[in-house]
Amino acid sequence: MANTFNAMEIDPSHAAHASSAPSQHTLDIPRPTELPPGDLITLDVDGRKFRTRKSTLQNCGYFSGILSGRFAIELLPDGSLPVDADPDVFPTLLNYLRTPSTYPLLWTQEKGFDYVGYNKLLAVADFFGLEDLKQWIQKKTYLKAITTYHRVHVGPAYTGNWFDTVPFQIESWPSKDPRNLSNIEILQSFVVGVPSQGRFLCNSRNPDHFTAEDCLDEGQECIPDADNLTYYNFEKLEKSIANVVRCVVYNGEVCLRGYTEEVKHTSEHGISSP
Repeated sequence: MANTFNAMEIDPSHAAHASSAPSQHTLDIPRPTELPPGDLITLDVDGRKFRTRKSTLQNCGYFSGILSGRFAIELLPDGSLPVDADPDVFPTLLNYLRTPSTYPLLWTQEKGFDYVGYNKLLAVADFFGLEDLKQWIQKKTYLKAITTYHRVHVGPAYTGNWFDTVPFQIESWPSKDPRNLSNIEILQSFVVGVPSQGRFLCNSRNPDHFTAEDCLDEGQECIPDADNLTYYNFEKLEKSIANVVRCVVYNGEVCLRGYTEEVKHTSEHGISSP
C-alpha cells in the first residue's frame, strides 16, 4: 500500500518575502568591528555594564591581547565588549587592575574573611592569567593582613573605668601604634567576686581632684603628710568587672605587591592569636 500525503507548493515570491521579514526576537549577537577611539571602554559582563579605561585593562595580558588590534573584536550592538566572567567577582578584579600594586583584602569586621569570594577570585585570576594575584591567593597571604587578639581585663566595678585604661592596655599589645588598631571592643562583661580599688578620694573632698597630682597642684593642702606621697585614699570595692576584649590589628604591608616578610603569630601573657 502506497503512502500518500498532502504536499503544499511553496511560492518563490512568498519565500523571498518571508526571508526579508523582520525577526520577532532580537538577540544581542556580537558583531566583528573595531574598538571605538579614545581610552574609555564599556565591558558587558554577563549583562552587567562596567565602564573603565583601555589603559587600565592593559595591566592584564588577556585584555592586552584583545586591545592590541591583532585580533578581530566582536562588540555587542550597544558597542560594549562582551566578557565571559562572574559579574559578582569582576568589580574586585577591575579594582585590582586599577591599582595592581595592592592586592584585594576581602574582610569585614562582621563576617571576617570572605573565603568564598577568594575562591571565586582565584578562578577568575587564573582565567585572565593574573599569575601574581593567583599565587597571592593560593598562598593565603591575605590571612597575615588581619590579626585578632583577645584579652581578659579585670578592673574596678564601676562604669567607664575600662575605657579610661585602654591606652595602658594597648602598650602591652603587639601593636603600640593606635593608628594600626582598626578595632578595640568589649565582647562580654561580667561581675566577679574579687575586691578592687576604686576611684581616688581627695582628703578635702574636692570634686575637681581626680588624682593625687591634682591635690599636689593645690599647694599640697589635700594630703596630710606631704612627704609621704603614697598616702592616698581610694574607694574599696567588694567586686570587680571582668571584660573580654578583642583587638584587631591591620597590617597593610601584606597587601602590597612584593611583600615577602614572614609574619609570625606570637602569644603573650593573656594574648592568644587565632
